[in-house]
Amino acid sequence: MTVAAVMFALGLLATTRAEEWVADGKFDREKEWAGARVLEAGRGVTVLLKQGDGMVAIGVVTGCEFPAYVDLFVETRDGVIWNLHASMQQGERTVAGCGWDDRNPATRWGRQKDWKVNTRRPLKERANDDPLTKASFPPAEGYEFVIERAKLDGGAKRLRVEVRDFTGKAADIVFPAGSSRFEPGGWWELRFE
Repeated sequence: MTVAAVMFALGLLATTRAEEWVADGKFDREKEWAGARVLEAGRGVTVLLKQGDGMVAIGVVTGCEFPAYVDLFVETRDGVIWNLHASMQQGERTVAGCGWDDRNPATRWGRQKDWKVNTRRPLKERANDDPLTKASFPPAEGYEFVIERAKLDGGAKRLRVEVRDFTGKAADIVFPAGSSRFEPGGWWELRFE
């Protein structure tokens, strides 16, 4: 089932620039995230969207019951699909068509360009927890992706968010619900002012 794309205009908030943003996963709603668009993804997950001076911020509040990591899929206006990953490390890759999966093409770890995101490593005293739980990690609300508009060739066209369980036991939480990784036409549609 294809999810109808929803048009959404991100207002320009010139007071926030990428280099000023502290991506710590704490979501300061009075400063950095003031005025952000809030989208409910379900099962405790919220997506926040904000545009600033030369940047786009996408926050994923992971209020789900499991310890989570996040994959963003952002389609640019020229059709490039960026997969930006945040977990215990940062990674990026581009994907196309239907012949890719979580391992191919390979993710470039720790060498991201024109974006940043916080990472979440287990606490030293909890690093051997089996399985990992939310208590295994330092407190954080989720992941704050701050992306330079230059990376998106002037703007993003569509967005898909996957919130996934570190342990691989819980079902993925996907925004928009029911969308397919391989069909960007069903992703959340973005329009920049």
